[in-house]
Amino acid sequence: MVMDVIGQSNVCCTVKAEGKTVYAQCVLMDNQWEAEARLSADIETFIIDEADWEVHKAPSNIPLGCYSIEEMRGKSGYIEGKKELNILLDRKEGEMLKYMLNQCINGLIQAETYLYKQRGFADEEEYDAYWDKIEKNGCRMYTHKSTEDVEWSQYAAPLTRCHNLFNRFKSSKFIYYGGKYMFAYGNLTDSFHRIDISIEFNGATGIITDCEIEFSRAPGQACFTNNIHRKKLIGRNLKELTKKEVIHLLGKSEGCYHLVEVVTDILRTAKYI
Repeated sequence: MVMDVIGQSNVCCTVKAEGKTVYAQCVLMDNQWEAEARLSADIETFIIDEADWEVHKAPSNIPLGCYSIEEMRGKSGYIEGKKELNILLDRKEGEMLKYMLNQCINGLIQAETYLYKQRGFADEEEYDAYWDKIEKNGCRMYTHKSTEDVEWSQYAAPLTRCHNLFNRFKSSKFIYYGGKYMFAYGNLTDSFHRIDISIEFNGATGIITDCEIEFSRAPGQACFTNNIHRKKLIGRNLKELTKKEVIHLLGKSEGCYHLVEVVTDILRTAKYI
């Protein structure tokens, strides 16, 4: 059997702490890009001190080199700061830059688990209660809490990370084995999760004919039932799916943020095939 890998993307996000500063970086390599985005923020407030990015390979209209992202200085590196990233869309590289800095902020949010004291929480119980409140019915796990689930701080234990706080690796790949069908594969593996998805689709029409979703590692029992969503993608056109549609199908109170992210990464990679 001949295997033709016609498109792939690899993304890595890491978060580290040094003294009173926390650093997040995202490295991306795909068919058209090789780039890194970085930001540093105050460890207590998550206010961004510096942000920059470095581009080694990009579409022809994107300048290569190292650039400071002045627009992000003084902005929040937390949940509310994600909306601020829209100010970057006026740039030629704005869409990719927004994506990569969003990965950095997502990393900071996840890394907060190991900085709860610096962030002003009295103890693990207060931190767990905070997230239970803001995530109520926010995803499948928080909508269908199981008595077998442990609190987040227990799941993430031991809470003793001192320098390397969070790591996330994501990949998406399109493979053609011959015949009329193509296959898209996506994976997210990080400090707390592992999610895989495979999608079979008609290479000519883009119509999805089969889909499998697997959660190998996740914080709640309900997370492992997300394969129920696989049938929602069958019959859809992979080439025409939008992020908004994916959120509606796979996200919100009955779905998973991270599953949505894996699928939207596949859609982003599909643009290059």
